[in-house]
Amino acid sequence: MPLQIYTFFPFVVVHRAYFHSVAFMERDTRPMAVGAPMRTGAILIALLVLPLLGVQGATLGVAALLAGFTSETATLWWLILGKKQLRVWRTRPAV
Repeated sequence: MPLQIYTFFPFVVVHRAYFHSVAFMERDTRPMAVGAPMRTGAILIALLVLPLLGVQGATLGVAALLAGFTSETATLWWLILGKKQLRVWRTRPAV
């Protein structure tokens, strides 16, 4: 089971790396400073909640890491592109 969960890592990590590069190109490292504690918090929450659902061992560790990377990626997206995309969606005329 851990290897099956691990197959989803590239989908998350490639977007995380893209958002990191966008932040570097814009010379704005604030999103990365916020994303790291979010990743740590998500890992901690996963390590506390998943054992209650019967997840343990390597599956627990891999699932917690995936949760951490996913939360960091979502945070980076929101701080780098999310607000800009919302503005664009709000200003486009309805079809």
